[in-house]
Amino acid sequence: MSTTQTTAREAAILEVRQRNASGLSKSYHAKYVVYLSEIPQSCPNDGEQLDLVKKVLLERGDVSIKTKAWCCFRCRTAYLLETDQEKISQKFTHATQKMQTKSKRPTDATTTLTNTDPTNFAIPQNILYVCKGLISCKKNNHTVEAVTGILFGKNGEVIKLNTNYCPQCKKCFISYNEYMNYRRRYGALLGNIKIANGSFISSETELSEESILHICGYSVSQSDNLSITERHAILQYLIDSKVSSKPEIISYLDFFIRRKLFMHNMSHALTAYFGALKGYTYIWEAAADAEIKLMALRALTESSRALSREYGVALEELLCFSENLIGRFENKLLGDTIERVGKDTQRKLSSNDRFVGAARLCEKHGIAPMNILAGLAAGLHFAPESDESSKAVAADAAEIGVNHALLTYSGIEEGSKLTETVNAVYNQISNNKKMSEIISSLQIY
Repeated sequence: MSTTQTTAREAAILEVRQRNASGLSKSYHAKYVVYLSEIPQSCPNDGEQLDLVKKVLLERGDVSIKTKAWCCFRCRTAYLLETDQEKISQKFTHATQKMQTKSKRPTDATTTLTNTDPTNFAIPQNILYVCKGLISCKKNNHTVEAVTGILFGKNGEVIKLNTNYCPQCKKCFISYNEYMNYRRRYGALLGNIKIANGSFISSETELSEESILHICGYSVSQSDNLSITERHAILQYLIDSKVSSKPEIISYLDFFIRRKLFMHNMSHALTAYFGALKGYTYIWEAAADAEIKLMALRALTESSRALSREYGVALEELLCFSENLIGRFENKLLGDTIERVGKDTQRKLSSNDRFVGAARLCEKHGIAPMNILAGLAAGLHFAPESDESSKAVAADAAEIGVNHALLTYSGIEEGSKLTETVNAVYNQISNNKKMSEIISSLQIY
């Protein structure tokens, strides 16, 4: 950026700051939102002074709200406290409901719909196929009609969407991209929905991002602002309407819980522990380090292979998920610190948590969790001054021994294959071995 451009940029920031201070600005449109345990004096991303703005415009799809927040006018990021997150989600929920009310039909479907209507997908015999690729009836030049389909929102409201009906095949369908646009607009879409390929055959990747839970709008992501009550209502609807059985839903949820724990949480903590050893302060710094990134990706590959075998999910899908995770860790705007992500190793190194749980799932399927265990070993060295939990674990490992620490905190008995790798990496770290040497010493499977 030239000196002229820089000066103009600084002048623009100063003008926004002055208008905000004088109360002349009606609202400020934030591009990013970050939730923190406490608000810093300056922006973690660029060091710019943060200003308190009374009316900050936040957007999620077509819905927008206004709230008070601390803002960085340089990177257009709004910073809010983690304790405000539920309140913000509720504001978005109310705004969404208000927007939908304008076009909402009566929620008593029995008074407005008939059981013979082929586009009422609340009826078990009527199925809306969400299709990827060219549908077979279009290939065969069947006459296809444009019809209005009926689904229900998370609060029982009737939602209308444009679908296609083939009288010859007697099936209704909609393209995957069109359907997901409705999902982004309305949130949950409840009804008798199935993923299909071009021949109306249900997809075999039921545990993927195309699972029935995902298609209907079930999510634990904060960005989807679903309350616990709303998530329970979606699950209950799927069971009561026989769209999915209780064992199928349990399997879906178990997969997503384990994927979150054994992939996201595990690699996040691994990045923090090796980042601490290299003296980094923020996660994005550690994630951008080529050696740490390689270690994290290898650990994610081990977890991906184990989860793929356990749940029958395509390995390629999980590997893509791994790469996306590392990309998110590198986001400076999140401002995540090494200390926050790594803290409380008594919990994070415990027997059913991210490292040991992932390692044992790998063992179950004949996969050597070398890089996962390397992360555990690095965690035994993690001891920030303000983290009493981690200091206790690190002290036990250093003073009494690694095997004692593994048995006490991780439930791993001495003599197991897992202890061998952890001991080896722990000692390499203690002897100040370079990370490149540690990486080379880990056998690749």
